[in-house]
Amino acid sequence: MLTFEEKEHIYKWDGVTVPSVTQVIANWTKITVAGKEYYYSPYTGDVVTAAIIEQAGDWGTAAHKVAEYTLKYGGIDETSHAVLIDLSAQVKEWEATFKPEIILIEEPCYSAKYGYAGTPDIVCRIDGCEGVVDIKKYGASKTVGIQTAAYGQMVFGKPVKRWLMEVSNPPNVRMTFREIRSDFMTDWAVFLSLMNVYNFKGN
Repeated sequence: MLTFEEKEHIYKWDGVTVPSVTQVIANWTKITVAGKEYYYSPYTGDVVTAAIIEQAGDWGTAAHKVAEYTLKYGGIDETSHAVLIDLSAQVKEWEATFKPEIILIEEPCYSAKYGYAGTPDIVCRIDGCEGVVDIKKYGASKTVGIQTAAYGQMVFGKPVKRWLMEVSNPPNVRMTFREIRSDFMTDWAVFLSLMNVYNFKGN
């Protein structure tokens, strides 16, 4: 049985902690240099001040929640901030245009074969094709190919379509949507190699 402790972002399978997709990819690690805090991405080599990444994380979380509530419940509270209402309207427009058949939204999942867990943003079918949609703040998508390959393998156990829903920063929020064109099997191989590098063991 899979459990997820959201606050600590810890997944457990039958009570045993298992690695998450984002942990394996190691998107950002907080470091301190000369008394100042930064975030470092081991995969991309990027270094960003802590204040910038934490502010971006807050907006990214908000964007995820807007998409989730819009797709699950048809919208968000009308008293919400105008920026969030605008984003919700764009998500509704995306839904009307692409007519996704929603399978899962923000649902923790586990790969028994490989021993990792994660929470895909959206799992759906578009034009009859199974796939995963990942929501990212604009400019934060360097590892999205690897991440979505891991989610696709975890949910479907095979190569599937992958899409990126990219959201720009406030106040002029713009949401774009496109297929991820990187090779699924190459991205999946990179994820497996990272599992080995960090000594995460699958079954």
